[in-house]
Amino acid sequence: MSRTLALIQTGWETAVALAEGGRQADALAQLDRLLARPDVPADVARAGHRLAGTVALDLGRFAAARRHLRVAAALDATDARTCYLAGRAWEEDPDGCDRRAARRYRKAALLDGTNPLYRAASGRAAARCGKVRYGVREMLTAADQAPGAIEVVRVAVSGLLETGKAGTAR
Repeated sequence: MSRTLALIQTGWETAVALAEGGRQADALAQLDRLLARPDVPADVARAGHRLAGTVALDLGRFAAARRHLRVAAALDATDARTCYLAGRAWEEDPDGCDRRAARRYRKAALLDGTNPLYRAASGRAAARCGKVRYGVREMLTAADQAPGAIEVVRVAVSGLLETGKAGTAR
C-alpha cells in the first residue's frame, strides 16, 4: 500500500511541477493518467481534478475542463473557486452557453459572497442572459467592493459596455 501512495504522491508532485513550469499539455496528460487510477485518495482527486480543469481551461480544451471541474465540484460542493472556473469554461468556449455560465458564477458568488470577482462575473453573465438590471447592479456592487482590483474592474467595465452602459462604465 505504501508503494501505491508513493506512486500517487510522486505523480501528483510531477503534475504540479509541470503545470507550474509552463508545460500545460504535459501536466494535463500526467493528471489524466493519475486521476484514472481507482485508488487515488479523495483529497488528491479533488485537487487533481481542479488543477486539471484549470490547465485544460488555459489550453482551450473547454469540454475537458468542464468534465474535470464537474468531478471536482461533486467531490467538494462548497468550493466557490471550482464553480467560478466552471463558469469560465462555459463562458470562454465559443460553443458554450451563457446561461450555464451564469448559473455557475451565481453559485460561486453565493458560496463566497466576499469575492467581488465572482460577483462581477455573475453580473456580466446575467446581463448577457437578459437580466440587465440585475447584472448591472451586481457589477457595480462588485466594482465598489474592490475599487483597486484590476480584474474585477475589467470584468465589470466589459459587462457594462456590452449592455450599452458606457456612461456607467466610465
